Amino acid sequence: MSPSMLTVGLDTASSPVARRETVRDIEAVCRLDLGSRELRRRVAKPLTRLVPADSYRFGAIDPTTLLITDDVSAGLTPEAAAAAVHDEYPVDDVL
Repeated sequence: MSPSMLTVGLDTASSPVARRETVRDIEAVCRLDLGSRELRRRVAKPLTRLVPADSYRFGAIDPTTLLITDDVSAGLTPEAAAAAVHDEYPVDDVL
């Protein structure tokens, strides 16, 4: 995508109307009786209207250990996925 197209997309996506519509769509998804993984998948789609991304990783975190216990991701290359795991777990730093 050319820089001018990206700028146009961001300007449109960040308009007050687009933000309100995105929040409305995310709130509607949150009212559904979904499991954690499906909820994260469905929230990611409208969220990318405001935060354009080629890939994402949306994790669930254990509140006691702060370790990622599950993640939903899309568009990650194997190298990017490995780097994300390394960034999260490079050293033994949890209790």
